[in-house]
Amino acid sequence: MRQNTGEKLPFIIAACTKEKNPQFALLQIPQEELDIKLEFLKGYLPYMNDVKTEKKPAKSCGKCPYCIAHKKCEQIYWYQDYFNKEV
Repeated sequence: MRQNTGEKLPFIIAACTKEKNPQFALLQIPQEELDIKLEFLKGYLPYMNDVKTEKKPAKSCGKCPYCIAHKKCEQIYWYQDYFNKEV
C-alpha cells in the first residue's frame, strides 16, 4: 500500500464465476491503466456528488439491471422497428 511503503503495489483482482463448476482467474491491471481511469473518473466527481445530494437527476443508461427494473413505457414503437433496434 502506498500509505505504508510509499510505492503503488500491483493491483490484482481475484475473479470467480457462480457456475456449478466455477471458473477463476487472477487479473492484474497495469498502474498506467488505473491512472488513466482515475483521471477520467475525477471529471465525473462533481456530477456524481450532485446526483448523490439530489441536486441533479441521475442519467439512465437503459442497460443495467437498475435501469431495466425502473424502465417506464414512454413511447409506442412500430413492432418491426422495436425488434430491429439495438437495445
